[in-house]
Amino acid sequence: MVAALSKSAQAHKDSDEALREELENDRRDLADLWNKALLDYRGSVGTDLQAEYGNVKEIADFASKELDKFQKFRHSKNKVDKLRSFLRDNLECIKRGTQQLATAATLAFPPAAAIGAALTCLITACHGVSRDFDLVVDCFEDMNSFLGRVIIIEKRVPNSKPYHNRLMDVFTAFLSMCGIAKKCIEFGRFKRWASRLKGEDSDLTEARQNMDKALDSLQRATHLAILGKTESLQEMNEELLKNQDHHTKMLEAQRKKAGSLHDRSS
Repeated sequence: MVAALSKSAQAHKDSDEALREELENDRRDLADLWNKALLDYRGSVGTDLQAEYGNVKEIADFASKELDKFQKFRHSKNKVDKLRSFLRDNLECIKRGTQQLATAATLAFPPAAAIGAALTCLITACHGVSRDFDLVVDCFEDMNSFLGRVIIIEKRVPNSKPYHNRLMDVFTAFLSMCGIAKKCIEFGRFKRWASRLKGEDSDLTEARQNMDKALDSLQRATHLAILGKTESLQEMNEELLKNQDHHTKMLEAQRKKAGSLHDRSS
C-alpha cells in the first residue's frame, strides 16, 4: 500500500511538472486567440457580432427587449423573468470573469461584449421556435452554474500571460457553444440540449464538454499556482465543492424534467 501511495505521489508530481512546463512554453497570443474565436463564430453562425452589436450596455438593453417579445408566445411571465434573471447574472459574471483579459490585451471587440451579443442572438433565435423556450431557460441556468465556477477560479488566476491564455480558452469555448446552440435552435435540433443529459453524443454535447475541459485546465493551472498557499487553496476548493453540489442538483432536476416531457410526448 505504501508503494502504491508512493507511485501515486510521484505521478502527481510528474503531472504538476508537465503542467508547469506547458505553462512556461505557452507562447500563444491572447488577441489572436480571441480574434480566431470571433472568426470561427462568424463562419459557423453567419453573424458578425462586432458589426451588428454595440457596447455591453446596448447589448443588455437589446436583450431585455428581445425577452419582452416572448410574452407574445404566451410563455409564463415567471419563466420569462427567470430567463431574464439568468441573462442578467450571466452578463455580469462574464464581465467580471473577463476583466483580466480586458486589461491584458487591447481587443477591438472584447469577450464581455461579444459573448453578451452571442447570448442575445441565442434568445432572438427562439422567437421563431418558441417550443424550445424551456430548454433555453435550462441552458442559461447551466451557463450560470458554469460561470459561477469560472468566477471562483478567475479571482485567483495569476496575472501572467500563460494563465490569461487558459482563461481565454474558457471563453472561446463558451462562445463556440453559444454559436452551436443558436444553429441547433434555428434547425429545430435544440432537443440535443436535453439529450446530452442522457449521455447522447452530438455537436452540442461536444461543445459543452469542451467548455468543461477548458475550465478544468484553468483550474489545474490555478491550483498549481497557489499550491503553497494552504488557506487560499482550501477556500477555493470549498467554494468549488459548493458550486459542484449546486450543479449536480440542477442537472438532476433537468433530467427529471426532460424525462417528464418525454413521457408526455410519447
